[in-house]
Amino acid sequence: MGLKINRKAETATKIVFFSLLGIILIILVKIYVWEIGYYRTKSVQTRNGEQLIITDLEDPDAPIETAPTKKEMNEHKVANASPRYLTIGEKKARVVNIAVENNAMMLPDNVHDVNWYSATARPGQGKMIIMSGIISGLIAEGAFSALPELEKGKTITIENGEGKKFDYSVTDNTVIDRTDGKNALPTIQTGSRDKEALLLLALTKKNAESTEFDAIQIVQANLK
Repeated sequence: MGLKINRKAETATKIVFFSLLGIILIILVKIYVWEIGYYRTKSVQTRNGEQLIITDLEDPDAPIETAPTKKEMNEHKVANASPRYLTIGEKKARVVNIAVENNAMMLPDNVHDVNWYSATARPGQGKMIIMSGIISGLIAEGAFSALPELEKGKTITIENGEGKKFDYSVTDNTVIDRTDGKNALPTIQTGSRDKEALLLLALTKKNAESTEFDAIQIVQANLK
């Protein structure tokens, strides 16, 4: 009788043991899967420290359309290594440094200015520089008015705070559906490259029938 009780107790103990072991294994597997997903997400969301990957642009909120005066242009100051001016063709724009939240980059408060995402590289660092701008306001042309027709090989120039100039040659100019930004833009920003790169982003319209900004103009350029 005692032997039967001992065997029942032993069987019950084994059942409890293997049940607990199974639960622990399930928990460990879930933790492992979560960590893989977490670090994959982090690798896409961050680069160069805490740099967010841009997946969209914020809609413009009635930006100023009055062009800065010559004095205002000359008095625009930035840190020595930071971009101060961006020149495309004959159009020279002030560069304003900004931070980014929720993966969406703001457009400038003035259509004649350009925003630089300050968590990305500075000219000459050999990495990617990301800027946003406006093609056109309600009346005035924006700093990025030349973007839609900018051809491969054309030069874009950045001048930093100490007056040093860096020339970039356009390698690609394309328009994507805005809803594709979450897929296309991270690929551009995290893709391998052998030269310092400049990425210019602007909201645009897919066609003349569009009543809202439903596309993103993307210009890529490499340091010469």
